[in-house]
Amino acid sequence: MIERKFNKAAIIFSALAFIAGWSGVLFSIPAFVFGIIAIVISIKKRETHLVKLPVFLSVIAIIMGIFDLLLFHTNLFFPV
Repeated sequence: MIERKFNKAAIIFSALAFIAGWSGVLFSIPAFVFGIIAIVISIKKRETHLVKLPVFLSVIAIIMGIFDLLLFHTNLFFPV
């Protein structure tokens, strides 16, 4: 039986993406980048490592990044 461990790089990138998405306007683009990187790393290592936590954090960070972009960089929510 193979013992599956967490992939440290994927968790670090997904945590950075989550923090960047949470921090708001300045870091909405890095939330996308770090989230995509964490998802790619998780997909490549899914056979040997646990990937639910990094993928969950990355998806939440990407959603927060989209919301930040829509809220502050467009007039979708603040029409003139």
